[in-house]
Amino acid sequence: MVKQLQGGKLPGAYAYGFYHFIIDEAQYDKIAIMSKNFYITTTLPYVNAEPHIGFALEIVQADVIARYHKGLGEKVVFNFGTDEHGQKIYQKALEENKDPQTYCDEYAKKFDALKVALNLSYTHFIRTTDPHHIVAAQEFWKLCYKNGFIYKKNYKQKYCVGCELEKSDSELVDGKCPIHPSSEIQTFEEENYFFKLSEFQNKLLKFYDKNICHRRFAGFFNFEA
Repeated sequence: MVKQLQGGKLPGAYAYGFYHFIIDEAQYDKIAIMSKNFYITTTLPYVNAEPHIGFALEIVQADVIARYHKGLGEKVVFNFGTDEHGQKIYQKALEENKDPQTYCDEYAKKFDALKVALNLSYTHFIRTTDPHHIVAAQEFWKLCYKNGFIYKKNYKQKYCVGCELEKSDSELVDGKCPIHPSSEIQTFEEENYFFKLSEFQNKLLKFYDKNICHRRFAGFFNFEA
């Protein structure tokens, strides 16, 4: 049944918090009986452009999975929303001569309108500028800092605004990002905050070995941090 719902495209991709997992087809149905509660989230798109067909594909796939678990009688929390923080969003707001928050408000409405346009069943629409989201993020930060999992250090990086990612020399072609060749690579040297992921290395590796969830990319985590 699951295979039919997903158009035969298994293993299925799950977005769970910040981590993306692959579920093996033979193990997929085991998840359904593990809990009567089911949580799924899409990635949160940046509001620097109109909604597009690529993102529509992701949220429709997530909607299929959410409806499947709801059909099993589970309590489903299906999260969707918008990421409204980032340099390229700020730049787009300036280009349109708008206050950044006003700009974000306009584009967030366009993404939330997908619920009707695509007949989606998400239960929560979270904006990263929502007051309750800001409070939750601050509390999470304080908890991590209190327990010594956040630290400062100086670093230098090459940065692509379009990707919003650090780039190594091996990722550049003639000094340009191959995905955004019209944008200049920026170089930053600054003191910044880092999360000490290495503190969780052993626990995470044991979790992956014990559970049926597996990381999609072997290099997704940097345990040297």
